[in-house]
Amino acid sequence: YDKNRNGKLSFAELYPVLKAREPSLTDQKVRAMFNGLDKNNDDSLDFDEFVDYVCSKTAPMKGKVIHGVPWSTAVPVPRAYQTRSSHIAETEQRGMTLQQLAALAELIQAVLQKVAITSKFTKERVTWDTVNMYDIDPHFVQPLTLPFRSSFVELVAKGPQIPHWFVSHWWGTEFCQTVALLNFHLKQRLMPSPLFYWICTFANNQHDLSELTGSLLETPFVKVIMANEAVGTVTVFDAKVTTLRRIWCVLENYVSTVTAVEAKSGKHVYDIVAWLPEGQGKYAGKPVPAKPTLRMDLGNGMMREHVLDEETGGAFPLSVSIEGIKLDIHKAEATRREDWTHILHLIAETPASEWTKDPPETCEAYDRINLKARGMFAAGAIYAATTNDDMERLEQLLAEFPDRKDECIGSDCASPLHAAAFKNRLQALQVLLEARANPDVLKDGGASPIFIAAQYAHDDALKLLLQARGDVNLSRQDGFGPVHIAVQTESISTLQVLLQAAANPDQQSLKGGTPLLIATQKGDLEAVK
Repeated sequence: YDKNRNGKLSFAELYPVLKAREPSLTDQKVRAMFNGLDKNNDDSLDFDEFVDYVCSKTAPMKGKVIHGVPWSTAVPVPRAYQTRSSHIAETEQRGMTLQQLAALAELIQAVLQKVAITSKFTKERVTWDTVNMYDIDPHFVQPLTLPFRSSFVELVAKGPQIPHWFVSHWWGTEFCQTVALLNFHLKQRLMPSPLFYWICTFANNQHDLSELTGSLLETPFVKVIMANEAVGTVTVFDAKVTTLRRIWCVLENYVSTVTAVEAKSGKHVYDIVAWLPEGQGKYAGKPVPAKPTLRMDLGNGMMREHVLDEETGGAFPLSVSIEGIKLDIHKAEATRREDWTHILHLIAETPASEWTKDPPETCEAYDRINLKARGMFAAGAIYAATTNDDMERLEQLLAEFPDRKDECIGSDCASPLHAAAFKNRLQALQVLLEARANPDVLKDGGASPIFIAAQYAHDDALKLLLQARGDVNLSRQDGFGPVHIAVQTESISTLQVLLQAAANPDQQSLKGGTPLLIATQKGDLEAVK
């Protein structure tokens, strides 16, 4: 299998093997399986990791039927979950590795293939594609931990696993997506192993949740976020941004973006991962496949997007940004009204003596938190308003978030001006330029909005950008400038607009090519003239 003989197996080398052994798996699940086998997170399998995989597929499962675990008659409980590995007194020290998460995911998948489990919400059979924490907690976590009345982490961890990342999530998010999203987050953050993620479902003792009824700032959630060892919070979003519509997640956002940042002198980042559904957009003429996406907190008030497999395109879902920009923490929901009341009073800084009353409907603290939370989605929302030609929304967003007008999104880091130039959205382009958007902002690879307008012969958009004093000679990293692309695409009218704006007809690319040389090679006499 090791085609390049480097002593390791890449995903591409092992893919045929994994697919042959599990032909029913989608590419997404095959990738998740590979990530679970890759214990040192170097995106390849060494000899020991490969042997572990082969042995796991050939050796009989050393499991047994356990009373109180109904599905164990069909799928024996693996040895790893038959005993309690440790007693970790402090809940905030119960992080878990993604390998431990992957092992549980493999068990859940095996059970769901053989056992009919019904969702208490939809009343339908739960599948691997639909299973979520509302299913996993009662059917897996609680039955497996009942003999020990412990947390799930204490079944698999040999001792305390101090979390590096706090995971903020809605229990209704599909578990298969959560696993894939966290694996993608781990790969993009490029941090040394082992890394521990704190996930409430597995860290809390689900048989005794008394820790959650005391002071809010003394809950394990807050202690994890405030710990010096915690690098940051990673928030998992579904398509409707339900996470930040839940009151406990609002508290986690508040502590992560306000309390922890102040206490740690800004050294707590807030990353967002979201699943991009299949077919939301096209890239190179093909539908973009479903994949994980990440908005990474750069620690300077800005965020940068990442998507899995950039060669197939994609961006952090615009639908998530459109929903996220509407967030209002006062409208967040809670299973217990008491939690909703106390958390909003905490954020509003209401005196404790008044916590028996309803929290205020509006206050300055809410406005600050709303603005900060919405700001995480502003770039995508501005981009969406631009492409949708929604002038009212665009003007509103630019007024509320003036510093986000040049922020890029997507695998190619395109700004709203790039979108307006590409889509030929003249009204949006004018509104952006009037808001002082930078006409020389660059995509990955160095293309400016002027280059994009020239590439697609959008002459009116090009003229607006030139009137805003955009650099007509700004070239890509390969030295290819707007005049080069106008000649290559044989757009004489675009070429004339550029030359009238003093574009340099003798500009050389890194390979020495000039617009005149390209026109000559193409036999384009009109362009040569």
